[in-house]
Amino acid sequence: MLWLEEELRWYWMCEEFAAHGRIFYRNRPVNTGRKSGNIEDFCRRWGSRYRYMVVLDADSLIGGQTLLRMVELMEANPQVALIQSPPVPVNQTSLFGRILQFASNLYGSVFVAGASWWQLGESNYYGHNAIIRVAPFMSCCGLPKLKGREPFGGEILSHDFVEAALLRRAGWEVWLVPELAESYEELPPTLIDYAKRDRRWCQGNLQHLKIVFARGLAGISRLHLGMGIMSYLSSPLWLLFLLLTAGEAYVQSQTQPVYFFGDNIFPVWPRSYAVEMTTVLVVTLAMLFLPKLLSLLLLFTRQWRRVQLFGGVVRVLASVFLETLFSALIAPVLMLYQSKFVASILMRKSVGWPAQQRDAHRLSLKEAILAHGSQTLLGIAAGGLSYLYIPDFFWWFTPVLAGLVLVIPLSILSSSTTAGAVTRRWGLFLIPEESNPPQILLTLHRYLPQEPAVRGEQELIQDPGVCALHAALLLRRPLKKKQRFELHAIFCHLLEEGPDKLSLGEKRSLLAYADTLFRLHFLLWSQPALIDKHKLQGDS
Repeated sequence: MLWLEEELRWYWMCEEFAAHGRIFYRNRPVNTGRKSGNIEDFCRRWGSRYRYMVVLDADSLIGGQTLLRMVELMEANPQVALIQSPPVPVNQTSLFGRILQFASNLYGSVFVAGASWWQLGESNYYGHNAIIRVAPFMSCCGLPKLKGREPFGGEILSHDFVEAALLRRAGWEVWLVPELAESYEELPPTLIDYAKRDRRWCQGNLQHLKIVFARGLAGISRLHLGMGIMSYLSSPLWLLFLLLTAGEAYVQSQTQPVYFFGDNIFPVWPRSYAVEMTTVLVVTLAMLFLPKLLSLLLLFTRQWRRVQLFGGVVRVLASVFLETLFSALIAPVLMLYQSKFVASILMRKSVGWPAQQRDAHRLSLKEAILAHGSQTLLGIAAGGLSYLYIPDFFWWFTPVLAGLVLVIPLSILSSSTTAGAVTRRWGLFLIPEESNPPQILLTLHRYLPQEPAVRGEQELIQDPGVCALHAALLLRRPLKKKQRFELHAIFCHLLEEGPDKLSLGEKRSLLAYADTLFRLHFLLWSQPALIDKHKLQGDS
């Protein structure tokens, strides 16, 4: 349970900065609405006291000067309701995270500048690292529950796109400002964690099928929602394209061409689609590689001083090549994941809002096999069938097959922090924030490891000061008879089976009421040996 630890760290911070009454901590009894519900709760209870609010994720980091600049822009432009800063990924140590971090840092500036130029005051919202004018947000952005059951109905998961669309519908402007530096976030450290996050995003974006045609939305808001939907529907469409192409190649390989029909004395030659196929190939390659080439062109012509921060000319070119190769290998893996996600959503299977793994950790062989085994078998089977029955198609199919066949070792290797450290030592996948860290990152890296370690949850409950602090912060809610019986049952379960057998919800219930909190506190003091055994014995 992080509840007690968060309260304790909040109290330490207030003590250190003499900020009691100026820095607040809250923990909702029921986490309805997830993140959007959290913001809604703040707006309803305290929103009228503030002109602006800055929305951050757990891994967000923004420099003080950037925050001041965001406030200045809001003050100078009263027609603007939301200003989005472009967050740059940092602090990645695994090879997977460092590759994605490098790509986002090098290619992201071109994307953000282009998006800002085209969208102007109709930009999108990423859900964090943004400043929001509270009054219009409260009046325009109350999110309804969608009709029907999950995954298409219920609470809106990807709320940020919808909130930006609602602000635009009310006439307010939404800005994306490329010049706002020192805005950072973190990334999932492994391919598996990345796919888990993608599963939730997939459900949230497909929910927008019910919103994209809503009355009164601006055209560009519909475009944002539609692009989010297509970012996931494109994967099953790509898979369908591969299947149809393989089927057509097989039919062609089994069909003998016929040049003479009926009484015709002149041959009828097969129709060539070389021009059309070449056009599709050229357009596809341009869409994939032109942003990378433009980013390199900008770096070498307009930002020469930053070349050394990326490791120098040779290393940045090598990093781009390796990043492109890695992206090509994992693309078919992500295609299968996203196709599976879309299929499960269409079958009405909801994912909810699982917690994200943010700490770097090397995947075990068992984890990789369980996650990628079916993809590897599919790649081997598809490769074998195409080689036996349509060998000419096999060689065109190898870029897709290679990623599927190699995904298990690739996933394990890319999750390694050792491999990440080696590439950094070699100057590969460097970003400016690593070569010349800004003060905010230096401060974070200096003080974060010095944070005092927090004890286990049982020791925290045993501590009189922590127990008193938690009790003082609890909402005073009278217990109904049914709740008393439920808490008594949970407590009996604790006594018989031990704390490890309790679910997170059951632990939270025991800590949510002063009566059960003090009962636990007394029990742990009266039987201190139980902490080491991790099992409570006896009765209260």
